[in-house]
This record gives sequence, C-alpha cells and structure tokens, in this order.
Amino acid sequence: MRRTILILTIVTMLSGFVFGQSKAEQEVRQTLDAIAVALVKNDLTVLSNHYADSYTFTNAQGETIGKAERLELIKNSKRELFTYGDMTIRVFGNTAVINSNPTFISIGADGQKTNIKDRNTITMVKDGGRWQIVAVQSSNNLLAQSGGSDDVPVIRQTITDLTNALSRNDVETIGRIYADDYQITLQDGTTTMKSERINAMKSGALKYQSLVANDLKIRQYGNAAVANYRVTGKALTTGGEQNLNHQATVTLVKNGGRWQVVSSQLTNIAAK
Repeated sequence: MRRTILILTIVTMLSGFVFGQSKAEQEVRQTLDAIAVALVKNDLTVLSNHYADSYTFTNAQGETIGKAERLELIKNSKRELFTYGDMTIRVFGNTAVINSNPTFISIGADGQKTNIKDRNTITMVKDGGRWQIVAVQSSNNLLAQSGGSDDVPVIRQTITDLTNALSRNDVETIGRIYADDYQITLQDGTTTMKSERINAMKSGALKYQSLVANDLKIRQYGNAAVANYRVTGKALTTGGEQNLNHQATVTLVKNGGRWQVVSSQLTNIAAK
C-alpha cells in the first residue's frame, strides 16, 4: 500500500512537471509550433491565419514591415529545421510575451545554406478565441556575432561561385551575388556600378575566361567580411584580349541570410 502511494506521488509530481503549464501557455506553444512547421513549408495560408492584420516585424537593422511585406519575404525564401530554441512564455490575460532563440537553416536562391540563430521577442494576443502574433522583433544572427567561424566556408564558396560565374558569363548568378549598390574600382582608378557592369557583360563588351582566385584569405566581422586574393585569367573587351594578374580586395555583407559582394577593388601586380 505504501509503495502504491509512493508511485502515485511520483507520477503526480511528474505530471505536474510536464503539464504544469497553464492552458493559455499550452495554446501559445501549440500556435508557435504550427507557425514553425508553416515556416519550413512556406505555408502562407497558415501563417496569415496566425499573424494578426496589425502584425509588424522589426529586423536587426531597425526596419519595420507589416504583415503583407513579411509574407512576401517568406514566400520568396526557404528554410529548414526551424526550432525556437530556449523559449520562455509569459501570459498576462489575453496577451503573451515570448522570448526565444529561433534556430534554422536559411536557403538562398542559389541553394546556398546558412545556419541562423536569432534572439527575438514575440508578442501575441488572444482574439476571437485564438492566439495571433501582433509583433516580432529580431536580433542579428548570434552565430555571426559570436565569431562567425561557421560562415567562413560559405563566404569562400561565394567568392568561388562568383569567379566561376564570371568565367562563364553567367549574368544571372553574378547579379545575385552582387548587391544592388555594388561598386568596383578598377586598376586604373575608375569606378563602375552594378548596372553598368552587368550591361557590359550582357552586351558582350566584357567577358572573362579561366578566372582563378588564388591565395584567398577571409576575415569576418559579424555580418561583414573582407576577402583578399589574387585574380588570374583573361578579359575580353572591345579593346582586345588582356591577361589578368590582379590583387583583389572584396567586401561582402550578409543580407537576408546570404552573403553578397558590395565592393571590389583591383590592383595590377607588377611583373617580376
């Protein structure tokens, strides 16, 4: 009899541990779990139901967007293995505040994968019997802030992808890797913006062959990185064919979960 009472006591304690959350907390957690699945599946219908019409999302740069813009961004992005990490839920009547560390894999348009770990604050309100998110504020990628060693291979692959794309005149890939405000400073000191560069490649006025990035060195500073390397190969322009032997300094910035080149500068290496 005493043993039975002891077992019942232990079961009761364990049940209290597992089910100790209030009904409201359980509902909030279930809603967030459904949102996590929808984010991986890009299920905009489910997300729209769980995002209030007044929903706002504030990113690490302090930019705030509404529900429609957020859904459009999600529509044009992909992610894997979304979890909330360490999560605390506090309920105040019909309002809940959630602090968590969302962790997931972001997949770029070129298939490139980046590990992301954020810190965010989620505010939810219960309206009409269901919980909806009304506001989210997110931090920078904590993996990049803590040293970013995980991103160095990704940055290296970005430089390799750009070099290969330039060699085969793949304007589409080049356009994705170059940021919209990309600028290159050439060896003669002139500067060219992204649109001019892309148009020259499209028209055939500029082509590259057999480009190679040698002695590539990368330094990462959170969401920014500097790559130094030597470029060899050939350039074909309206002025003729030119053998290349340049030292390149390239600045990259992480934007929307992927690395883009924002600036390049080339210097001729003198023949010995």
